[in-house]
This record gives sequence, C-alpha cells and structure tokens, in this order.
Amino acid sequence: MMLSTVALITGCNNLQGNKPNNSSSQGSNKDSNSGKQGNNDNNQGNQNALVGVWKVTKADNVTYPVDLPAGGTQQAYYAFTADGKMLTALEIKGSSSQDGLYHPKVYDSQYKLLPGNKMETVEGGTVKTVSYTLSGNSLKIPDFKFEATKVTSPTEAQINAAPEIPHNNGGN
Repeated sequence: MMLSTVALITGCNNLQGNKPNNSSSQGSNKDSNSGKQGNNDNNQGNQNALVGVWKVTKADNVTYPVDLPAGGTQQAYYAFTADGKMLTALEIKGSSSQDGLYHPKVYDSQYKLLPGNKMETVEGGTVKTVSYTLSGNSLKIPDFKFEATKVTSPTEAQINAAPEIPHNNGGN
C-alpha cells in the first residue's frame, strides 16, 4: 500500500553512509583547503536547514495526504535529525480505529550530505547520490519525485514516541 512509497523515498530500509559531514577533518587546514572549507560551511548550513520535520506533499507522483481505501487519510512525514538519522512517520486521520501518528521504524535510515546539494542514499541495495534543493521551508529531491514542507508539528520527539503502525491486513 502506501508503505511502498515510503520505502522508495527512504531508499528501502537504509540510507548508506556515515553521519553528516561535520567538517572536522576536511576543514582543519584552512590555508591550503579554503575552497573545501567553503563547501563544508555550505554543507553545514544545509545540514542545519535540513534538520527538522518535513510534511510530504508529493512522493513518486503521489500527492499527500492520500485517501485510504477504508476511509480517512494518510500523511507522511520525515524527520532529519542533527545526528544523521532520517525518521519516518505516518499520520492517519478520519479512520475510526487507527487515527494517530505512527513511527514505522523499519523505514528509518541515515543520510549523509555531500558538497553541492547532494545526499547519499540507497535504492535497491545500491548506494545512490541524489541532488536536493532547499529553499526556505521547501525541500525537493527530484530523483525521488519528492517534495515536502518544513513543519513544527509533529516534532522529532513525537515521532520517536509514536507507536509502530498497526497491521490488521496481513502486513502490506
């Protein structure tokens, strides 16, 4: 169902790479690597702008929120943490028995920002570098046909505290 879209965006179950570039090794020699330091500063600026919760508006040509077959809607969120984790959340509304925020941890992963507005990710078990665009409160990842808007609710803490998504149909 919609989890397949979530899996695509997060690169299946895992984004490869290390924690985000904190410029500790590349920026240490400012005299001979001043151009690299500029890239690291820009990378750190993007890291700071990326950290937070993003409400998905479009993913793989699907517009959110999505109408659920049993009634109600589903909204996807991604939280990019300062320590390089990408958390996934789904919010269900208008369904009598499943309303609420859920954190399907199987889709959580890591991300690594690279110079030049690029991010390292995995698709089908293969490491893939994708471009992204941050503009104010807007995030776009064209390779995933992904668009999102930064929000203040839910918070990273709320996503972390949310229960796993309930499975009452065999786990699709």
